[in-house]
This record gives sequence, C-alpha cells and structure tokens, in this order.
Amino acid sequence: MANEYKVVLIGNSESGKTSFIKSVITGEKNTKYSPTLGVEVHPIKINDLYLNVWDLAGNPKYGGLVDCYLMQSRLGIVFMNGEPFNELTRLSIDNLNKSNTPLIYVKLIEDDKIERAEIIDGLEVNHVYYFETSSLFDKIKEILE
Repeated sequence: MANEYKVVLIGNSESGKTSFIKSVITGEKNTKYSPTLGVEVHPIKINDLYLNVWDLAGNPKYGGLVDCYLMQSRLGIVFMNGEPFNELTRLSIDNLNKSNTPLIYVKLIEDDKIERAEIIDGLEVNHVYYFETSSLFDKIKEILE
C-alpha cells in the first residue's frame, strides 16, 4: 500500500508501550501489566494511513532480534518511565538515530522522576518530538497525528 508505514514502540519494561497501543486499538485504558515477549505487531488505520505498529519488548532478555525489528521503521516512539534507559532501549534509539528515523519521546505526566527540562536538554538529535501524557493516554490522537 502506498500509505503504509512501520512504527516501532520502544522503551524499558513497564513504560506503557503495550497500554498505549491497546488504548489506540480498543479505546480502553489498560492498567494490568503483562510483558511483551519479543514483539507484537498491530495493524492500525488512521484516516488514509495504514500503520504497522511494532510493540517491542522492553526487557533485554527478549531483545535478541531488535536489529531485525527496527529495520525499515519510519517512526520510533520512545516511552519513558522515569528509570534510566536499559541497554536494549539505548541500542534501539542509537540504531534509529543512525538511520535518521524520526523519534517521538513520550513521558507520563505523573512520573515525577524525570523533569521536562532534563528531557528537552537531552534531545539533541534531529527529527525528535516530545509529548507528555497521563497513564490514561489522553493525548493519543495528538501523538499519532
């Protein structure tokens, strides 16, 4: 399809990746944690765009194929949970930066472990966008549009 794009969701375990995509698909707010093992792919249609959203595991022990999962990505959405990025998340960000893939960083508003200024100062790479949202993902449409 002409308007089909691959989007990857990356971040540490329990950073909200799966909750985000399930909220997009069903409109329901997911509060139960269930770790992603490897990757889950979700096709989504938004207006005339077809997105294949790859929800990547945040636990390094499930990240053996991360290089393959990131190939041909058109957008990376990085979820922050207040903890330093683990090795898998840093590797994923580095790989996306090397391929000049635009990144969107998403921080939960109620997560007070990271200050907004600290995040903005750390985003020195081109093609980077930043959003804040609650754990209920009240800004989903804004992030994806």
